[in-house]
Amino acid sequence: IPTGLNPSGLVVNPDGRTLYVCNYGSGTVSFIDIDPTSATYNTAKADINVGSTSKAVGVSPDGTTLIVGTETSVLLLNTADGSAKADINVGSSSKGVGVSPDGAFAVVLLDNGDLVLIDIRPGVPLDERAKAEVNVGSTSKGVGVSPDGASVYITQADGKVDIYAIVALGSSAASPAITSPFEFQF
Repeated sequence: IPTGLNPSGLVVNPDGRTLYVCNYGSGTVSFIDIDPTSATYNTAKADINVGSTSKAVGVSPDGTTLIVGTETSVLLLNTADGSAKADINVGSSSKGVGVSPDGAFAVVLLDNGDLVLIDIRPGVPLDERAKAEVNVGSTSKGVGVSPDGASVYITQADGKVDIYAIVALGSSAASPAITSPFEFQF
């Protein structure tokens, strides 16, 4: 199945009908039909320009939102047509995306070693999307979210897995960089 240049990250929509592929070399995401009952089975339905290189991608559990890490931001795209829902500046490229099972949050692992919690629910104002941030180290490689959405797993190059809890805070405790009712705890 042809894609853009240097395909890297990929994820399947929960409905099983579309595969999304980040094309690092062309700055696009390919939407590929993988529904065996479709007349366009195993062909690219669209190549969406995301404006810069991308290699990390995730999809919400309801299949309506695609989360794409670009050079300096995280894009939230509508899976129906590829239109942008939000563009959240995170200041670094992404190497991994995890999504909470309830579809409320994306956990994005950045190349600079930061882990960012992003609110992906519909209707959240852009300036309130980034909820928490912690540095997990530059040797971090991958990210996953537990089935209950309470823990985040980070693989490290030294052969370890770090576990962080997503914790709701009281109104008086907040990160100095991002005002939020959440934080990561190691």
